[in-house]
Amino acid sequence: MRFTAGYTLAVLVGVLGMWVTMEIEDAVLYGRLPLFILLFPDHVLKVLRLTANIMPICLLLALPCALVSLLIMKRRGRQQWWHFVIAGAVCPLLGITALQLLTFGRFFNRSIVFLALELVPTGIFAALVLWFVAFRQREGILR
Repeated sequence: MRFTAGYTLAVLVGVLGMWVTMEIEDAVLYGRLPLFILLFPDHVLKVLRLTANIMPICLLLALPCALVSLLIMKRRGRQQWWHFVIAGAVCPLLGITALQLLTFGRFFNRSIVFLALELVPTGIFAALVLWFVAFRQREGILR
């Protein structure tokens, strides 16, 4: 139960972090305020609605990386927070690369290297959320 709640919350944080990262990037490139600040409540509602629509897809897309990371950590007997930081940093890199390979490079129309690197902090934060909710206590799933 805690793993399911932690995983769902981590993916939600990851999706919202992705929106925030892209908005900050657009704000820096185009010299405008990020649209997620409270001056634009209609945009915030659109993003939340879109997030609710894509959450099932994101839950499925993030699952392989999360399961592989958990299996590796379980085999090595690791469940400290910094192990999750490393896994969270690697997940966007592997996930975006795998998605590009599966779609023959048609999924993203910009450089995937920069997009993956921009999402590393979001992956780290999402992994920390998963650790905090699901694995922080000693009776975690990896034990």
